Order: sequence, then structure tokens, then C-alpha cells
Amino acid sequence: MDARLQDLSGPCRQMLCTAAVLGLRLDLDVLAEMLGQTAAALLPAWEEALARGLLVASGGELAFAHEPLRCAVADSVPPAVRDAVRRQYERLGGAGQRPLGKITNRERAALSLVARGHSNQQIARALGISEHAVKRHVSNMLIKFDCANRTELALLAIRRRWAE
Repeated sequence: MDARLQDLSGPCRQMLCTAAVLGLRLDLDVLAEMLGQTAAALLPAWEEALARGLLVASGGELAFAHEPLRCAVADSVPPAVRDAVRRQYERLGGAGQRPLGKITNRERAALSLVARGHSNQQIARALGISEHAVKRHVSNMLIKFDCANRTELALLAIRRRWAE
């Protein structure tokens, strides 16, 4: 594995190691933020990893070709560096949450009201939509941000200042 990684360009190796340590479904936006790059700047690294068979395209998403490969790449990173990468991810509001840009404007409006403690009925009235639509928006955001419940979603929104 070390030999395969050594043959990669620095940016490709850095991207793969970061993704492997975080165990991400390879989300270009999250990796770009972690690496201090733009998503466009990471495209050559994606292409290199795909061409080498380290990543595969599956259902419109990219993933490591095999889970043991991801684990081997993660294990190639020294423990102190792995911990630092995880801490950086947490500081950026990590824990599997997708960037705010991945939600719709209506979800963003609903999220702001959820964070302020509004009920589904109050949110529906404020946004001029049905209560069923509010439930769907909240459910979608729980999935997108990997939150177990509405309270966790509200805390995430407050922590990341999306409720302002």
C-alpha cells in the first residue's frame, strides 16, 4: 500500500489520506474545505485516484474501491496526524454533516426556525407551507446532517450560526 501511495502526486495522496482518516463518503466540498482548496483545484487529484483504481464511481458518488483499501490508507497516516485531522474536521463543524450549500433555501429557512424552537405547525405558518412539507424538510435535514433528532439538528444550526 505504501508503494501505491508513494507513486501518487502529493495533492492526490493528501486528499486520499484525509478522506480515509475521516471515513467520508468522498464529498468534494468537505475535502476542499478541509484541505484549504477549492473543489475545482481538487479535480486533478480525483481524476488521478480514479485512473489508478483507488476510487470508483458508484451511483453518482465516488468511494474507495474497497473498504480495506480505505482502512490501509488511513492506517498509513501517523496516529498524531490522524487525530489532528479529526480535530480540524470537528472545528469545521464536521461529524459527517454536509456543508450548508447542500440544503435548499426552504430547508435553510426551516432550519433557522427549528433552531429557534418553533414547532412544525409554527414553521408551516411562518413559511406558508403545509405541516407535511415541514416534516419532510426536517426529515431531509436530519439525514443530510446525520442528526439523531430535532434537538441535535437545532444545536448544529446554532453552533454553525445558521440560525441567525
